[in-house]
Amino acid sequence: MTQGFSNNSFDNTGHTTSHASKVNEGAMTQYPYYISSSISTATTHSQYYQLAMEEDSNHDGTNDIVVWFCLKNGKENAYTYSPNDVRNNYYFYSKGNVIYTGVGHKTGITQQEQQLFANAVIAAANVTAVDPEATFLDDFDPVASQEEYRYYMPDRLKASEAGDTSNILDGDNTFCIRIRDYNMVASNLSNTDSNANSLTMELYIEDDKNGKEMNINGESVKVSKISVSGKADILKKYSDGQTITVNQEGKFQLTTGE
Repeated sequence: MTQGFSNNSFDNTGHTTSHASKVNEGAMTQYPYYISSSISTATTHSQYYQLAMEEDSNHDGTNDIVVWFCLKNGKENAYTYSPNDVRNNYYFYSKGNVIYTGVGHKTGITQQEQQLFANAVIAAANVTAVDPEATFLDDFDPVASQEEYRYYMPDRLKASEAGDTSNILDGDNTFCIRIRDYNMVASNLSNTDSNANSLTMELYIEDDKNGKEMNINGESVKVSKISVSGKADILKKYSDGQTITVNQEGKFQLTTGE
């Protein structure tokens, strides 16, 4: 996983720091704790060897190593001159379910480091062992509580009088969905599938009258697809605010970290 000496090996200034910045977003940085884009760490430093970022042991056409955090510093040194330098200034990375962390150079491990380590242990344990999971949330936040039900006002007149039209049955509504797939490459450390960094999502609604039968959790349920143009056709990503539009097949194409 490593190769020749890192750039910092030839500088005797030490390059110690107590900060790190996020490079990638995924299960490692989201569950069970959401890790911010910049964290405080116990005092640490860069390593002697560079990461072999081109390594592709399983010949799937993608590199095996995912760097999650790099060292950073407010001072003028290698970390500021080359921000998020994954080859030289890595702090936290993974290859498969093998995880490297720069924690431990000195005492004083921070709460953010502890949370990141807990995320890593859980993500590594779940690789290829857990089915994808979709959860409705009550807010546009990956750590929000699950939304188990939503009430609608069937009487339009009373809803208008109350000044609340958001829950009229035929009005537009926004739903927040959290997708977790522990078999996605940068999302959770698995590198066994060349297509593992993407998945598709379709949305259905129960429809006893006109729906087609689908097996859901072992039960036969009649459903109709609503992830089609003109209905539920746009997703907004939490990670960067960008949108995903449903394709002609009625599917949303999701990629790592979305």
